[in-house]
Amino acid sequence: MSKEENHSEWLGNMGREANRQQSEEIAERIKQMNAEKQRKKQEELKKAQEEKRRIEEKKRKKKKDAGFFTLKHK
Repeated sequence: MSKEENHSEWLGNMGREANRQQSEEIAERIKQMNAEKQRKKQEELKKAQEEKRRIEEKKRKKKKDAGFFTLKHK
C-alpha cells in the first residue's frame, strides 16, 4: 500500500470511529430522555392515584358524616 492509500484508509477509519462515538452519544442521550419521560410518567401516575385516594376519602367521610347527622336528628 502506498502512503496515500494508507492515509486514505486511516482517514476512513477515523471517520468511522467518529461516527461510532457520535452514535453512542446519541443513543445515550435518547436513553436518558426516555428514562426522564418514564420518571415523569411515574410521578404523574402517583399524583393521580393520591388525588383519587383523597377524593374517595372525602366521599367516605362525607357519607359517614351524613349518616351520623341523619341518625342524630331522628
